[in-house]
Amino acid sequence: MNPLLNNLPSILGSIALTISVFTLIREVICWYFKINERVQLQKDAIANQEVLIKLLQNIHVPKPPMHYNCRSVMGPRTSGKRDPDGVNTPEHLIRR
Repeated sequence: MNPLLNNLPSILGSIALTISVFTLIREVICWYFKINERVQLQKDAIANQEVLIKLLQNIHVPKPPMHYNCRSVMGPRTSGKRDPDGVNTPEHLIRR
């Protein structure tokens, strides 16, 4: 008779035992390092963030007014000559 068929019950038993021991050890390790709690806390945080995103999308924030005169917002221009790049630089920074 085929030796594989003779050993089939012991092979299937070994596979079942290995799977059950792996599952048991995995559960113990997850419990010891509190991995299941961490996963649940992360899921709760994601749910809270989704709620916050929905709330923030419903808030209407008015846009600031447009300033047509940029000089009044930015202050007076510095006195100086224009350099070759077209940037307004102060007098003491211009190379001669």
